[in-house]
Amino acid sequence: MRATEIDEILASPPRLALMASLADGRWRSFMDLKRDTGLADGNLHVQARRLTEAGYIQQRKSAHGRRTRTSYQATEAGSLKLRLHVQQLQAVLQEDEIVIRPNLPATVRTTTGFGDSTERERSLMKVAIGADHGGFALKPACPAG
Repeated sequence: MRATEIDEILASPPRLALMASLADGRWRSFMDLKRDTGLADGNLHVQARRLTEAGYIQQRKSAHGRRTRTSYQATEAGSLKLRLHVQQLQAVLQEDEIVIRPNLPATVRTTTGFGDSTERERSLMKVAIGADHGGFALKPACPAG
């Protein structure tokens, strides 16, 4: 899979989080989405607008007393694109050639021989078991000698 095949709209973590929150097809209020995604009001508004403009979600406004309540729901097309995006990411992770390397600071020392694991190797193992990535099982990169 080429990077050009990844959906640019869903490649954004905030938009992906919004779509994941709407994946069940129900209408969700702005406040529910804010709570679920942890996004600030302004960021949530901008990302929801981008998803709406792209046809991934629909927006509904309703009056509640003197206030307006905004709710969102994934469109059928948006739900299909989310499923396709997840399938594409799964395909990437299943490719044998894929090695995900963490960005390590230049000050991290590497091993020059055998013996105890180095800071870099421990960092790679944390990535391998998903300690810093919400449980994703990523392959460790080969330590540089």
